[in-house]
Amino acid sequence: MNYIRYYHNPNSNISSNCFTNIDRKLSLKGHQPPMNIYENKEEFRLELAIPGYKKSEIEINLDQKILKISSKEEKDKKNSKETIICRKVQFSKQAFSRSLQLPESINLKAINAIIEDGLLKIFLPKNKETEMKQTRQIFIS
Repeated sequence: MNYIRYYHNPNSNISSNCFTNIDRKLSLKGHQPPMNIYENKEEFRLELAIPGYKKSEIEINLDQKILKISSKEEKDKKNSKETIICRKVQFSKQAFSRSLQLPESINLKAINAIIEDGLLKIFLPKNKETEMKQTRQIFIS
């Protein structure tokens, strides 16, 4: 698969409003992990950078064409008698939520996800029927 950055393919089956980040539209504030979207002939692939999160801490829900990816903030539950003084904090594990509107061409029943090396990868296979419907011959009258 070749990666092309910031390339708009006019023949792509993604319309301008697909993969819209709904949280930004609603002006919700908070941490959102960076995300890349890749496309090939068979599928779209979303990759979210979420280092340090476990599989059990991530929740992915699909409501019609809205994909919601979220986590919950976990507090340390250890009751330690030792007092730890934090001198500097440059990163922390925060709760997040991202909601995306999916394009019509996605096969909703075949969506799957994996976490590996700090990346959450969500595979969104395309409908074969949709691809066939978009390819047609136009006759000149």
